[in-house]
Amino acid sequence: MLGFLLQAALKQKREEPPEQKGDTILDKLQCLAEFATSGAESVQDDGAHRLLALSIVTALLLLTLLTLLASALTGCLTALALMKVFRPPPPHPHTHPEDFGHHHRRRHRHQQHHFLDRDWNSELGRDKHGQDALHTVPTDPLSEADVENAKHEDFWDRTARGRPKTVFLVRHGESQGNVDKNIYETVPDHALHLTAKGWDEAKHVGEHIRARTGNDTVRFICSPYTRTRETLNGIALAWGGQHAINFVEDPRLREQDFGNFQNPSEQSEMMKERKRFGLFYYRFPHGGESCADVYDRLSTFLESLYRSWEIPKAQHYVIVCHSITARVFLMRLLKASVDEFYCWDSLTNCEMIVLTQQGPQRRFAVKECVEADGTVHSSMRRKDPSEMSLPRHIRSWESRPILPQEIPPGEG
Repeated sequence: MLGFLLQAALKQKREEPPEQKGDTILDKLQCLAEFATSGAESVQDDGAHRLLALSIVTALLLLTLLTLLASALTGCLTALALMKVFRPPPPHPHTHPEDFGHHHRRRHRHQQHHFLDRDWNSELGRDKHGQDALHTVPTDPLSEADVENAKHEDFWDRTARGRPKTVFLVRHGESQGNVDKNIYETVPDHALHLTAKGWDEAKHVGEHIRARTGNDTVRFICSPYTRTRETLNGIALAWGGQHAINFVEDPRLREQDFGNFQNPSEQSEMMKERKRFGLFYYRFPHGGESCADVYDRLSTFLESLYRSWEIPKAQHYVIVCHSITARVFLMRLLKASVDEFYCWDSLTNCEMIVLTQQGPQRRFAVKECVEADGTVHSSMRRKDPSEMSLPRHIRSWESRPILPQEIPPGEG
């Protein structure tokens, strides 16, 4: 019947095309249906025309089906392509599944620095994601201890690429405050300048560092205080001046805050009180800090430093700071106890602590300490016993206070 309708429509509208032509096959079918409806009254019993109309309808239906299949196939291919582009790299074989998000972030970091990572990865035998190319996924499940060790090794493995050979901790040269304590009443601590002797000390320590590092790359980080910046300028003379070195300031390396303008007599009393209270915990009034406060901000500095070593910057680092800052930094880096911190003597002006990588895990340790006059010590200088803070008295179970009900009968 449909064939008759189409044939009649074609005869009736041979010279009269439709008013609107659709662009799609469905629109064309609709037009043909309209033509067939208008010509339904002129249907003739013609077998040949009926067969032709039926063939046309069949061909149109097949064409529609093929078009729908092609659209579906195109959508599937597009989805697969997008999944391949945005798929994150597989996790490291020695990394816990919970750390998968870290590898996803790491992939974007490698995309940002692909011009640098390409050379380092090729030297370390790694693939484009920074993973060991020869590693295979272990078949045996890892224990919790193995997972923790794997996380630790992965962190050290990542930072090993940029970890410097040597770190030099340098105290500033002699400043105005070292020769005149009364200057703190009128000049802010951060604005004190070096003396002539301080400039000479800075120049000599720079020559000493340059002799050790040779033509290796060196990166400088310093406290923003005036005396540390001037010390850095003196050190930089060994490289041709400040314009010839790579340096940054970091306020987290500043001196311990002792308050604002300082009265010498009041400061002397506070120093005595600090010794009774505890050098590490005593917080100076008027906005001052304790060594524990310095420890907190230097912890964030050290974390930033380790993260920066994932991308190599220099073979040696020189950190110019202050006496307490250097000792607290060393305490944090070496995981030293508070009691051990109490034993370390103050650094002299332009004294330098040399840290090198030691042991199979390449952890930093003190190699030697060099004073401005050239005196070398194989370890941190220790205070005279009379100057040390009293050690902490920590009771054991046997020496604990005994409750009345714990006293055996007859011994009360």
